[in-house]
Amino acid sequence: MLCPPPSSSVLSPHDCALAGGFPDRVPGAGDAGGPAAAPARATAPDRGMEPGATTIAPTDPVRFTNESSSHYLNQSSRPQPEYFFFPPDPPPLGSALRLFYPAPAGIPAPPELAAYVNEPFYPVLGVRLAAEDLPRRLQLGLASYRAAKEELQNELRAKVARLAEADAAARQQELTALAHAQTARIAELEATATQLRTDLQRSGVGGVLAGRGDWNEGRRWRLTPKRDEKATRDALLMEFGVMRAAVYFEEGLSAAQRRLVREIAMELQSEIRQFGEPASAGAETSGFFFSPETARIRVPPNLPAGLAGEIAAFVAEKKQLKDDLRETLRAYDGAGTDERTRKLKQLAAVQAPRVAALEERAESIRRGLAGVPDLPGPPAPPPLPDELAARISTYRGHKLDLLKVLHAVLEQPHPAERSRERSVPVQEQVAAFNRSMPRNSRS
Repeated sequence: MLCPPPSSSVLSPHDCALAGGFPDRVPGAGDAGGPAAAPARATAPDRGMEPGATTIAPTDPVRFTNESSSHYLNQSSRPQPEYFFFPPDPPPLGSALRLFYPAPAGIPAPPELAAYVNEPFYPVLGVRLAAEDLPRRLQLGLASYRAAKEELQNELRAKVARLAEADAAARQQELTALAHAQTARIAELEATATQLRTDLQRSGVGGVLAGRGDWNEGRRWRLTPKRDEKATRDALLMEFGVMRAAVYFEEGLSAAQRRLVREIAMELQSEIRQFGEPASAGAETSGFFFSPETARIRVPPNLPAGLAGEIAAFVAEKKQLKDDLRETLRAYDGAGTDERTRKLKQLAAVQAPRVAALEERAESIRRGLAGVPDLPGPPAPPPLPDELAARISTYRGHKLDLLKVLHAVLEQPHPAERSRERSVPVQEQVAAFNRSMPRNSRS
């Protein structure tokens, strides 16, 4: 869920999140979630261990990933195995997509999952699709949710496209109005996604499959309440598994907190990849997590002091929020479900005003970054030849003039007032414009 800071100024984080996410890599060799993680075998006393970090009898540690998922097989205590699919991480804004070859072998994720890669119900939907157990009621609920989200996305895309060449003041005014107009519908959409996550996990045919698809069900190991600053790689793998699953399976978290926990999992995965390796001097960083959560951006080193201070304060406050979440999830990982949910709900209530304040600070940073030249990102396309640029400008000017004439004609209140004397010149202009288009396209 990425939102370019300068161009998205005045859009709410929820509007930015509607743009969706996209994978930056296919986890594979060397990944915490890829096949290279499987050989780790150390087993803690009285614990089973997460696939890829441990070897407990009912778990297959083999991982498979395709363009939008990773999975492992969890037989647990059920007669039929369950496949859990997790989405890949979104990349830093403007970075190249990383691909790993050769692709690992295995059964790919259901193709229908690709449309829901950034949804909070992604893994529980994957369990049902893999088991070919998606009741008609849930199919209709997913279709309705998808339609509502696409309607909001289309409104947002159309507005952004229409304002592409507007001045900054007009763009800010119209995007602010759109954010206010969509707020209630976005909140309703988030509530629907939360309900779908619950329904997909707990409902079933005649209630027989109630509770199906819970990653925590049957897990016989738990994290220690206190985090060890000198944790082993296996311990980090176990914590990564818990944090990644908490995004989708823990009750009591707010939507923003789920995205914060996903950032925690992404940071843990990066730490696992670099475990035991000293950081190289001058190594490129992946930027910092911005807003909405999981969006990462890079900024030039020589920012104005005030803006640099704002960013530092933003990063520090977000880190504190994530530290509190991480410690709570660790401390109550071994508690009962009801107690853990109660503690997480309490934390959600405490953090809600801080999260809202963080979003306001992010908007201030966006306004500051909008005036910074040469922000890191994709390279600008090469300039067009002067002659071609002039022809395009002429073409667009003719098109705009023609549209103004058409609008003037259509705004006449009565058809009788649209006389033939007015209509014929307009038709001639349209015909001349259409004749010029093939010539322009060939050149």
